[in-house]
Amino acid sequence: MAFADNGFTATIDNAPADGGLQEALRILRRHWTLIGVVAGLTAVAALVVALLLPRVYSATGIVAIRSAAPDPFPSLAASAQDRVGSAQVATEMVALKSRDLAREVVTALDMNTTRSPSLLESACGLLGQWAFCSGPQGPPTVAARVDAFLANLEVAPTEQTGDRSLALSVSYKSKDPQLAAQVVNTLIDLREKQEITSQSGEYDRTAAWLDQRAKELRDRWTAAEQAVAQFREKNGLTETLAGDRMAPLVGQQVATAATEYAKIQADLAGAEARQAALRQALAAGDKRALIRLSDQPILVSLSKSLDELNIRRSMLAESYRPSMLKALDTTIAETQRKLDRESQHALAEINTQVAVKRAEARQMERNLGDLKSQSSALGGPLARLQTLQHEAATASTVYASFLARANEMSQRAPILAPTTEMVSRADVPERPSFPNRSRFLAAGMVLGLVGGAGAAWAREKLGGGYQEISRVTEQLSLPLISIVPFVGGGRRLSVPLRCYVSERPFSAAAEAVRSLAAAIALANRSPDAPCAVVITSAVGQEGKSTLCYWLAEAAAREGQSVLLIDGDYRKSVGPNRPEAPGFTDVIAGRASPYDVIIRDGASTMDYMPSGRPRSSAFIRAELDHLRALVAEVKRHYALVVIDAPPLLGMAEGLVFASVADQSVFVCRWQRTSRAAATSCLRRLRAAGAHMTGIVLSMVDMDRVPLYSDEYDRRSMRMLKQYYLD
Repeated sequence: MAFADNGFTATIDNAPADGGLQEALRILRRHWTLIGVVAGLTAVAALVVALLLPRVYSATGIVAIRSAAPDPFPSLAASAQDRVGSAQVATEMVALKSRDLAREVVTALDMNTTRSPSLLESACGLLGQWAFCSGPQGPPTVAARVDAFLANLEVAPTEQTGDRSLALSVSYKSKDPQLAAQVVNTLIDLREKQEITSQSGEYDRTAAWLDQRAKELRDRWTAAEQAVAQFREKNGLTETLAGDRMAPLVGQQVATAATEYAKIQADLAGAEARQAALRQALAAGDKRALIRLSDQPILVSLSKSLDELNIRRSMLAESYRPSMLKALDTTIAETQRKLDRESQHALAEINTQVAVKRAEARQMERNLGDLKSQSSALGGPLARLQTLQHEAATASTVYASFLARANEMSQRAPILAPTTEMVSRADVPERPSFPNRSRFLAAGMVLGLVGGAGAAWAREKLGGGYQEISRVTEQLSLPLISIVPFVGGGRRLSVPLRCYVSERPFSAAAEAVRSLAAAIALANRSPDAPCAVVITSAVGQEGKSTLCYWLAEAAAREGQSVLLIDGDYRKSVGPNRPEAPGFTDVIAGRASPYDVIIRDGASTMDYMPSGRPRSSAFIRAELDHLRALVAEVKRHYALVVIDAPPLLGMAEGLVFASVADQSVFVCRWQRTSRAAATSCLRRLRAAGAHMTGIVLSMVDMDRVPLYSDEYDRRSMRMLKQYYLD
């Protein structure tokens, strides 16, 4: 601690190494009881809430999602299916959470479910049940039950289980554990049935068309064979034609034309089959069949984009309002229009192929007719028989080709299995998923610790008094010249408080008084010059008057001539008789200083009592008398101590400080308001007071390590060895 003779002020070097962290740790140590109480109460409250909240059970089933099997017809559709399969999991998630499927489950189980409330809703519901008496409510509608069902249902991907398979986790929350497991299993079963029904309907429609077309071709082949048989019977050509001869060129041309005509008829039958299947897929909205049959890469790209956009909208619809999804809806609609347009283009292309094949068939039929005419002209009945045989062979080839194609289509029946397969059925849960008591208790402890730390910080920062000792000098811009301990500490003193320093000369309080006396002596302009010191505070009950008495008594025992002036006539600490003249009479000119000064019986100092209370403000003459009084007593006393009244309540302290050589401001530890201390010091400086420093009074020395960077517990233990309290 160093003092500078510059306006009777001093400076203290306080530079904590890590002030922020140390301050935070000290705050936690000071208020650990508060933190513990808040944490304990919060944990108990969380546990009580966990016990009161209704239990919710969650049942989970695992569903494997397989990619669609490759088309048995090698084409571009196989690679297209692989590309579209990347969005299949998201598509199945949307399908499992569809309202139609939810309505089927609710109807099948006759569920009267309600949505499981959140934590906040459960707490508010408990409070509402305690505060209000709700009347009976009617049964919920089907739409409300479906909404509640979907709110309790959760579908999420789990992990990849193979090159062509993924898994979905289907969970349902309910207060009834058996119902939760039953709902999950029923939902998955109904989804499998729904998909099988859809695929079976598509297969049945395709198979019906194939059967009808096959019957027509079979009838045509049968009619051709019958025509050959009838012609043979009519013309007597029923055994063999080995001996019959035709012109070589015409016979070869007829055979070649018939072969080409049969090939064209087969291609036409295949194109017509694709055309019919494509129309069926387009009418049913089956995008996978449409892509497979069309062999168009642009359809694959548009279908994939449309699936991704629909999935994205389904995910965003849970978080945004419909008005915020207009741009996405516009993109989806535009993509759908492009897909429809390209689908129509694909159908038109197939129609064109069919038309071309039919035109080729008609042209070939005309060519064959010309050859037949030539053959008739050349061969007669033999040529006619050969023609009929070629027609029968052509009909047989077309029928066989179409029948093979139909058989390939029918072989898809076992391949068109549902893409969803239950891997693990949902078991009845034994423990509730909500509320988790251990998590509630842990969360309550964490929140309690955070809340307790916040309460400790608020109590520390929002409190009016000075907590950190180093903050006194930083905020008041004055040196801390002495720390006076709290005497008594809740125990009964064996000596009067005013005599404590004289009876305990080696106590911590006596050492603090000697530090104050040394600071006053060092701040004096001349070591031999007398000094008048005013000691004041912001409010009462801060130890100011007791400190004045201790200071005067300690200086008197050191051999100095000391006068203690009691300027706080409203509350005097020394011997005072209200009817006897005193300080107020001297400054009013009604008495001489030496007529009112008395010798203190408990010490060797002189004492000027306060006198009769004043009821008026200081006038000019009284200020002159006060200055004259201070100058007069300084001629006979080396130290004059003036006990001034608190500055917030009375103005006399400012007057006394303006005529004194030094002024000392007393702050009570943890009690004196920071705003009050700052205001009082501002008023003292405005009055022209010469401030010596700050005295921190009534400090609990056992707790100083919690409030100071300079004193740790070890230092305080070592210092206590020097005191004899």
